[in-house]
Amino acid sequence: MLARLRYPLLLWLFTHAALVAIAGVTVFLWPHLYLGDHGSIPAKLGLVDGLCAWDCREYAEMADKGYVNTIDTNFWPMLPLCARALMFLHLSSFAAVVVAANLASLVAYVSVYRVFEILDGEAAARCGLALFAAYPFAFFFAVGYTEPLMVAAGAGGMWLALSGRHVWAALAFSGGVLARVPATFAWLGLAAVQLRDRTRWRTRAALVIPVAVGLSWPLYNWIHFHDPLTWFHARKMWGWHGTLGIVAGMQHWRDGARMLLVYPAFALIPAAGVLGLLTRRRWWPLAAFAVPTFALFCVMGAYGLGRYTASVWPAFLPLGVWLARRPSLQTPTFVALALFQGLSMHLFAHAYELQ
Repeated sequence: MLARLRYPLLLWLFTHAALVAIAGVTVFLWPHLYLGDHGSIPAKLGLVDGLCAWDCREYAEMADKGYVNTIDTNFWPMLPLCARALMFLHLSSFAAVVVAANLASLVAYVSVYRVFEILDGEAAARCGLALFAAYPFAFFFAVGYTEPLMVAAGAGGMWLALSGRHVWAALAFSGGVLARVPATFAWLGLAAVQLRDRTRWRTRAALVIPVAVGLSWPLYNWIHFHDPLTWFHARKMWGWHGTLGIVAGMQHWRDGARMLLVYPAFALIPAAGVLGLLTRRRWWPLAAFAVPTFALFCVMGAYGLGRYTASVWPAFLPLGVWLARRPSLQTPTFVALALFQGLSMHLFAHAYELQ
């Protein structure tokens, strides 16, 4: 088994080592923080700072102090909980969040590869995972964000489901439910596999497990903040950033968010993959959650469309199948995408409005 997983393990190691190196070198050569239209200011930045900007710092504070303010509940608890566990190893809260996300990313790479391999073989799996890793905003899988946990749980659950272990699939997916709200759509994929396999009702009952786990977060909100929907209302506290569609987002690019013009162009790549999932019956379980997830991001996730579309991992399987049949295009494609990813990592390390 380890020999079969050599490719995703090595791909994770080399891509993440490169991203960490880019973050470290860029903050060393130019230790400044971006301030939007106000330019930049010198700052004492270290390697962890380059890997922990924006939401990462919010997760680190929650790992350290817990959920103090209602606005914090918009960030679901799985990443802070994992980071909290790592803090017992005497890591800072910032480092713990980054390490937890990177470990989850390792699981995500292996799981995505195995799902692709089961459905379409080794060549397609290699190209699909390479596209997933080279996508310009896949650098978020090397920083302290929650997307790696979401993908690790969703892809891990799908791997187990496609292997016939449906109960274990539901258990594995349960962790992703508490990573962030869109992770819940992966439940549709697990249900689709069970319908395809015509499982017994006792096996189908396992699908209740992730639902029960997901309801624990509204229950926590109800107990501590007296409203089970506090997490939902908290998103509105972020202003226009929180519920912005692609078209409206492109109109806001002058409001210190120029990336809102760039995100949609790159989002066409996974969009093509999502549509491709509808063309073959064996991909329909992946389409069952990739299509509504991608649609949700387009309707109200424009401000984070880069990392959101990077987390729609099933989209890269049809693209991988297509690219595997065109060897002459593989190297130019991977190099071009990787160059843009390096640029994105550089901007993120200096707290550019890229999140």
